[in-house]
Amino acid sequence: MYNKTKIRKITSQNAKHQQKYMEIYAIGGYDEVGRNMSAVRVGDEIVILDMGINITPLAESGDIKVETLSREELYNFTIVPDDRIIKDKKKVAAIVLSHGHLDHIGAVFALAEQYDCPIIGTPYTLEILRKIIKGESERKTKPTTIFAKKSDDVEREYDGVMTTYRELRNKFIVVPNNSKYKLNENINIEMVGCSHSIPDSAIVVLHTKEGVVVYANDWKFDDSPTDMNFPNYKRLFELGKQGVKVLIDGALNIEKKGYCPSEYIGQEILKGALLKTQHQELSSYGSLLVVTAFASNIARFQAVQRFAEMLNRRLIVLGGSTVKYITAAQGLGKISGIIELYKSKSSIKTVLGRVKKDPNKHLIFCTGNQGEENAVLSRIAGRDYKGFSFPRGTQVFFSSSIIPSDINKKNVENLEKLLDKQGCRIYRDLHASGHAYKEEHREIIRMLKPKTIIPCHTDNEGKLNYFKLGIEEHYKIGKTMLALNNGDVVRIK
Repeated sequence: MYNKTKIRKITSQNAKHQQKYMEIYAIGGYDEVGRNMSAVRVGDEIVILDMGINITPLAESGDIKVETLSREELYNFTIVPDDRIIKDKKKVAAIVLSHGHLDHIGAVFALAEQYDCPIIGTPYTLEILRKIIKGESERKTKPTTIFAKKSDDVEREYDGVMTTYRELRNKFIVVPNNSKYKLNENINIEMVGCSHSIPDSAIVVLHTKEGVVVYANDWKFDDSPTDMNFPNYKRLFELGKQGVKVLIDGALNIEKKGYCPSEYIGQEILKGALLKTQHQELSSYGSLLVVTAFASNIARFQAVQRFAEMLNRRLIVLGGSTVKYITAAQGLGKISGIIELYKSKSSIKTVLGRVKKDPNKHLIFCTGNQGEENAVLSRIAGRDYKGFSFPRGTQVFFSSSIIPSDINKKNVENLEKLLDKQGCRIYRDLHASGHAYKEEHREIIRMLKPKTIIPCHTDNEGKLNYFKLGIEEHYKIGKTMLALNNGDVVRIK
């Protein structure tokens, strides 16, 4: 099906306007979930949208050391998007990031230095980049710009994925949600507020002389967001009335019918499970409580803060990536209160010694919901912290879902076996996704009324499901609905 509908170029019939056209570059995330990177070219200017990493090859081959790999090797291992299809790097006017998840920003450090242009994003997205670039103790830059030191490779923590990288020379430009930034006379960039499982996630809108492109990659329509980041339906409807040329739509959950449950629902599911442990009549009473969730889900962490207070338990946070995302939120005033954060192995070992004395007085929030080998939960389960193991009867709550890949499923399965050996009780899927379901995709298509729709952040099965919806909405495969693969460049009339 895809070979028949794959279109390399849709050329303009008017030779006079040969220089006035729009091209879409499908760089990463068009054959798989993750490694997201797209680009839009109008005339002689290119805007890159996202620059994400693919963690699956690293999980599958534990002996890969990213810090030792050249850019060519990173391409070959499919760890970063292959941006060599952008032949003239000097034409790139900006790199725009939709939000701070690693599958959207994780390749910045390998690729961005090729481009002499600013990196544009919302406040939290760029704060996460600052945390990774400078390290917590070295943040001495102004809020809107970062310039690199004249050094080569620098040792840094990178969420267990990278430990060294070149520092960036790109200027950072903060564009808050529901505002615009004039890049130049030809291009305006707009960030439209939406709901997702990380603060300050945006639907990116490019206003160009050849039309409007909407890049909606990782979003959902949540009418009960606990962080009060409501989707901006009004602005999306206005854009539809003004006219949208192309919608690039992240289709990760397109196979799921209906609407994605609200974050409020996800928190209530977790709350119900946690609060059962306060009843003396139940066997779970008095045990150590452990919650693992995505480090970037700040709204979920804030809920755990409240639940720990309700249970009269001391909340401790373990893990480098969790500390990074939480301190970034603290710096922007998105989290309040005193939080105990531990990320070094020695500090974690010390605090676990305290937990061992009074397990029924503590609640641990930690990394490791995907069974990552180097995450805190896996290390405790594997008895890496000498002198500490989970007390029998420990309640472990997975407030997450498994990111779809065979290796993640295997890793979680192995983690659960280790937890079972220590006598832990496991609770799975106490979670609400951050990705739109089928009917939300229908709604955004109907609001925006784009002339052309392109699914991304999905595999071939996801494309098929998206096309079924597109046909229901009167789009035609190969004409107004395009199936792209990594490396394709499509010219839009």
